[in-house]
Amino acid sequence: MELIQYEIALNDYILEANEIIAHLRTIPYPEFKCIEIDCNAIESKWPKWQNRLIMSGVTVDSRVLYYITIKSNHSPARIKEIVKKRKAYKRNSKKYIALPKVNDSIDSKVLYVGKCNSNFNSRFIHHMGKGSRKTYSLQLVDWAAEMDLQLCLYYAIVEIPNDKIHYLELVETILHKKLSPILGRSGH
Repeated sequence: MELIQYEIALNDYILEANEIIAHLRTIPYPEFKCIEIDCNAIESKWPKWQNRLIMSGVTVDSRVLYYITIKSNHSPARIKEIVKKRKAYKRNSKKYIALPKVNDSIDSKVLYVGKCNSNFNSRFIHHMGKGSRKTYSLQLVDWAAEMDLQLCLYYAIVEIPNDKIHYLELVETILHKKLSPILGRSGH
């Protein structure tokens, strides 16, 4: 590549990045609401928590940005140890559940950061562990209930038009980098 081609490519990239940053500044700040989750009570209370999501305006079409914090005094190291142990089962094992990536975060009190382009209620069901065991999600009923883990789900409906939906992933990545969650990958 000649120097002039490199300069053109670099300048084009910088212009595009500046346009992305300018658009990110126009997205309204999300107003997060919280649902406290007692993992010991998932079996009996998850429908009530899901109903709270619906009552707060989360619909099948809602785009939702969310993160989950740890309220109880469980160490991130202990949580990672338990999840790693559960991830050890192979896909063809009856004990297999699709759990998220375990991150290198050291002292984060944030368990997970995510976004959903639609049907957050379904995503919520999977995180509770009440959906398919083969869908990558927190699957809390399978490991967090026995720990008596106490969490807070912070969620916000984000108004982004269909042609700008890729910006929601960028916002999720920004939150992921800032909050350093224990579980889950950044960007998809």
